[in-house]
Amino acid sequence: ALPPQTFGLLVVSTGFGFVPNPAGSQGDLCIAGAGLSRYSDDVFDSGPAGRASIDLDLTRIPSGTVFVTATAGATYNWQAWYRDVGGGAQTSNFTGARSVLFR
Repeated sequence: ALPPQTFGLLVVSTGFGFVPNPAGSQGDLCIAGAGLSRYSDDVFDSGPAGRASIDLDLTRIPSGTVFVTATAGATYNWQAWYRDVGGGAQTSNFTGARSVLFR
C-alpha cells in the first residue's frame, strides 16, 4: 500500500522502538537498536500499483557497519522508508514494521 511510482528502501534491526517523525518524516520509525541499518544497495520503485518487493539475502543482513546471517532463534524487524509527496511537499514516510522470527 505504497504511493504509486515512489522510491524507497528497507531498514532493519533486531529491536523495536518508537521515533515519531524522524528528520521531519511524516511517519514513525518503529524499529531501533544498535544494529539499525538500511539496505542502501536495494532501492525499490513501487511502480504504478504502489507495490514493491526485494529479494533478501539472509546471509547478508545489514547490521551497523557489517553484515550478519539470520540464525535460528533470531528475530529481525523490517520497515520500508519511502519518498512521499503529501500536500505538494516532498518528504518521507514509513510503512508499519514487520517482525520475523527465524527457526
